[in-house]
Amino acid sequence: MAPILPTTQLSLKADTEFNSIGHDAKDIYAIATITAPDVEFKRAPIDIACVVDRSGSMGSMMGLVKETLVFVMDQLLDEDRLSLVVFDHEIQTILPLTNMNKNNKLEAKQTIESVTARGSTNLSDALYTGLKICSAREKPSDVCSVLLFTDGHANSGITVADQIVAGMDSNMTGSKPVNVFTFGFGENHDANMLRQVAEAGNGLYYYISKTEEIAQSFSDCIGGLLSVSAQNININIEPLAGTTVKCVHTKSRNPNQQGIVVGDLYAGESKDVVFELSVDKTEEDRTDQELVKLQLTYYNVVDKTTEKQEITAVIQRSKDAPMDVPNKDVDKQRVRVKQAEALQKSRLAADQGDLVGARNILQQQMQFVHTSPHQNDAFYGGMVNDMNNVMSAMTSQRSYVTSASKVMNQQWSEQANQRSNNISSGYVTKAKSAMQKKLADK
Repeated sequence: MAPILPTTQLSLKADTEFNSIGHDAKDIYAIATITAPDVEFKRAPIDIACVVDRSGSMGSMMGLVKETLVFVMDQLLDEDRLSLVVFDHEIQTILPLTNMNKNNKLEAKQTIESVTARGSTNLSDALYTGLKICSAREKPSDVCSVLLFTDGHANSGITVADQIVAGMDSNMTGSKPVNVFTFGFGENHDANMLRQVAEAGNGLYYYISKTEEIAQSFSDCIGGLLSVSAQNININIEPLAGTTVKCVHTKSRNPNQQGIVVGDLYAGESKDVVFELSVDKTEEDRTDQELVKLQLTYYNVVDKTTEKQEITAVIQRSKDAPMDVPNKDVDKQRVRVKQAEALQKSRLAADQGDLVGARNILQQQMQFVHTSPHQNDAFYGGMVNDMNNVMSAMTSQRSYVTSASKVMNQQWSEQANQRSNNISSGYVTKAKSAMQKKLADK
């Protein structure tokens, strides 16, 4: 008998805030949980375009950046491809998209070693160059990312974040998705801009406050990219009779408003779509009232197939329904989305100079976390610790600009995407941990 191979398909589950509610109309939270199996598989080849700031201010960090790029290169296989763009006031592609076989790696390492710091920061044209390299690929790999590294503000080319983001679409014209990850070094980079660029590119923003975090952050990112199991994940929420979808807590939707764009999943990852429902009044007990139909579609990167799943979320209606404690999984996600909203509102207030208002928003979020009946769980303690870390870095307008704004953008990126962007994150997967161990052992 042939061995049973582990599945590479995603799982889809629905949970409601309560198992049972009374006959009266009620608003409740619900979640759709999408999980990638935590199994090892023959991964898909990947394409990476590294876009590296070589402006004068990068001088003290350039050596470690180059060492880390060599480490990243050593993790790539013959069929993987790497490109390297360096920028100051000028843009230079010093390594075209190249297969990482043994000979090419040797030449690429020599090319990396030749990079020196100089000049100013034309971030926009450098980013667009990386995107164009990815868009122009022949025989494109399914997994492709631009990794943008900088320690400063864009002071050449386009310098306004909204305008840089607006120009990204026209440079992302290939047939395969391209994600953008941004890495901000030190206290002088524009965290708001890098977070916006990463968000527009369905990636993550990494804040690197100390030189030893450079390699840790890169390996966290690469560990994820080397374990992509599904892409183009989309979920549609269809309300059934007696139910209305009040709100969907998501940072992105399809242009046609028909579904929720989840993006991609790494092996062992889960993503939760949080939504609020209004359930109509009923006159009778019902064992399983169907609330919404959930339809999931995605591209299976391992099997190279398009997959579909469909489930229905149900709830029990009983005149004498007990006062249930909210479902722990749903409550965690409710707290998570509120945390992301609080971080965004606090950042906007602080950007306008209102540090008192910004701190009040964070304090209110901590109070909200403490209202949960599950607050003793480590997850909730982590949320409170995150708020305290931000507030401790927000003692003055200068400390906000140089530190707290970076921490807030990093935390928002992590919580909004349910994906790690620092080694202490609760979202670190097995593949990411393995890459961190490789780094430590090298």
